[in-house]
Amino acid sequence: MTGYSYACISTHHLFDHKPDNLLKTGHKHHLSGFYKFGTPGVAIAWGDADCIDDFMDTLKRAMPQKKFELVFLRPWKLETRPQEWNEVQPPTLKDKLVKLGLPEDDYYTILGVEKKDSKDDTGGKSQGNGKGGKAKGKGKKK
Repeated sequence: MTGYSYACISTHHLFDHKPDNLLKTGHKHHLSGFYKFGTPGVAIAWGDADCIDDFMDTLKRAMPQKKFELVFLRPWKLETRPQEWNEVQPPTLKDKLVKLGLPEDDYYTILGVEKKDSKDDTGGKSQGNGKGGKAKGKGKKK
């Protein structure tokens, strides 16, 4: 895939120390976007698809144990995009993505979590353990 793209690269966890801080080097691959240390560790990158592939290859070669995965790689057709490569925290990330015109669902996909529905599926009732509500153990003998 060639052309200007938008991608999410993820791994289980990354911390701000060597070699994990290689995540900070996206700009050296002519990328702009955001990266987040923690669980999960992610990079959200805008740039030429070949540059994104090179960055992904660099991360995989330097840290094979991290098992980086390309969550998605999509063509980018909007004019707005990040101009720098910066660290971001989850609440700030959501705001930045919305300002760029991305669907809210992408935020949840990037972090690997399901979007919570605002409705309570239980109808306000306790679901219990499904065992009829009887407690285990011995009761008083009569």
